[in-house]
Amino acid sequence: MAADTPPKILAIFRKVQVEEKALPREMLYLADELVLGEAEALGIPEGGIALAYNERDLVRVERRENPQVMLGARSERGGEGPAAQGDR
Repeated sequence: MAADTPPKILAIFRKVQVEEKALPREMLYLADELVLGEAEALGIPEGGIALAYNERDLVRVERRENPQVMLGARSERGGEGPAAQGDR
């Protein structure tokens, strides 16, 4: 913005910026609420359902964009996803 922009215009511009930054957080919150509502409607208890798994079926998946290490299950269909690539 130009240096001679009136303060009222700058204030409105900043307000819009703040609202734009808040939208993604609100969308994530609403999506989480939707998932929780669907789980409740299906009778899934709070905290989820315990899944049976075999440790040999787990593979390490490391993401380049996020250095966090996650565990993923091997694909039963032998697909091309990150979990299936660990089979090779």
